[in-house]
Amino acid sequence: MPLPCFNFCLGSSDAGKPKTTDKPSSQQPATNPTETSSTIDNQVIKSETLEDPHTSSAPAKNNPKMAEGVSAAVAASLASGGVESVGFLNDLVRQLWDYINIAGGKLTKEIVEPMFKEMLPGPLKSLHFEKIDLGKKPLKFDNVDVHTREKGMVKLDIDVSWDGNCDIELAASMLGSFGVESVKIKGRLSVLLCPLINRMPIVSAMQIGFINPPDIELDFTGLAQVADLCIIDDTIRSIIQNVLAGILVLPNRLLIKLDPTNNFFDTYKHPLGLIRITIVKGQGFKVPKQFIKDIPDVYCKVKFGAEKMWKTSTKNNDTTPEWDEKKDFILSDHDQILEIEALDDDLAGDDNLGAGKITVGKLLLAGGTTDIPLIHEGEDTGASITVSSSIYQFTSETISCESPDHSGKELLCGLVTVLVAGASNIPGKREEAASKVQLTYDGKDYLTPTIFNNPGIDAINPSYDWSFRVPLTPDMISSSPGFTFTLMNGKETIGSTSATFEEVLQSPEKTLTAKRDMGEGASIDFRICIAGVHMV
Repeated sequence: MPLPCFNFCLGSSDAGKPKTTDKPSSQQPATNPTETSSTIDNQVIKSETLEDPHTSSAPAKNNPKMAEGVSAAVAASLASGGVESVGFLNDLVRQLWDYINIAGGKLTKEIVEPMFKEMLPGPLKSLHFEKIDLGKKPLKFDNVDVHTREKGMVKLDIDVSWDGNCDIELAASMLGSFGVESVKIKGRLSVLLCPLINRMPIVSAMQIGFINPPDIELDFTGLAQVADLCIIDDTIRSIIQNVLAGILVLPNRLLIKLDPTNNFFDTYKHPLGLIRITIVKGQGFKVPKQFIKDIPDVYCKVKFGAEKMWKTSTKNNDTTPEWDEKKDFILSDHDQILEIEALDDDLAGDDNLGAGKITVGKLLLAGGTTDIPLIHEGEDTGASITVSSSIYQFTSETISCESPDHSGKELLCGLVTVLVAGASNIPGKREEAASKVQLTYDGKDYLTPTIFNNPGIDAINPSYDWSFRVPLTPDMISSSPGFTFTLMNGKETIGSTSATFEEVLQSPEKTLTAKRDMGEGASIDFRICIAGVHMV
């Protein structure tokens, strides 16, 4: 029997460091929150402490303030078993790198090229790899932390860095060819090992994602020699970042099946819940001495995970602006970073007034409210932004969508999750198969990756193993839009099937799992979950 879609509890979520959201356990138990050694001096946690997120998220030893505004369950989820070095893993990767180079190049081409076609605009849709050589420098790993979240799962958080002297060639119609000769990547990965099974290979699947968007540096050749001097360069870099975020930045994860009988529905792990961020106010903004009358017009840009940037309103001529503006984000891990940039709205170009950041875990340990100091060009500006937060857990009850607390432009009352596991009996020749599933919901289209006939891939019975998350608003509940699935093979449509919103609401745990005929003997397997929220 499939597991119910929302059978998780925020209190049992990630253990404590900067991690992701779903799982895990190791032979090493998480440290008890009362036994850790880091300290919290006061309710204001400065953003500079984020420089080493691996050593500062745990609750303070015997700290009476820890309980203020933070439930025991959340505090427990922030506990860490302590990071370990992974020299053996680096040695292993170094020995295997020549093989990883070849396999990784093939995997990159198979995964990323279909994403180019689906996600890129205009002529860039034809972007494809002509050569992928990852070079001689292997990936490096460090600071692994193992967490226990629930039975049948292990969660690893690990730093990854790569300074690759690669040789990658790409081409696109109308743009010609260009290359990438150097790639630098640095970030922290969350690796979920689940479900665990009592037979080989023990771990049924791995789910991998960066907890926060990684730092990426690219050195181009060819087109880049021109691109470095114009907007094309930034466009290409932005596209690569967006494609990566759509695949590998939480709440998105890359699934790697180790057991051929793995069930995607039972493997998929839902986000922890929602975090409501309130930009309360700012203080300490200064008027430049040379422009006495030029009082700043302040607004904030807010970034969280792979979600789109949010922008507050502008407070004109104010060195102590007050916003009290709210935005809901999907929370996948307590080590996700909230980034805030303050700017001065100016017709001649907006001026940067400073930026700051803090992890969700540290924000919770501060009681949910803190001042984030703003740094500009490495210097403390003396200004800060006051931020508050609330955590909401998913539930199968949707009563939240009737509450005024969840009505508003940037506020959510729940989450719709659609899982597309796979299809069966795609008609036509195997070597010509190129199938995908399109989900149409609330007037928008969502696409799975296209599955081609490649070695080791059953293109006639493809596994998409893809998830779509659609934030739920009260308007969507009242309009009750239906779900339409369309199975396509190349440019041909095989067939469509639908499920109503009410059909899902009436299903046990508001979770509909179905196998539907699509015509010509083909079928698809999908699951739809509708969840409301309640405050933790």
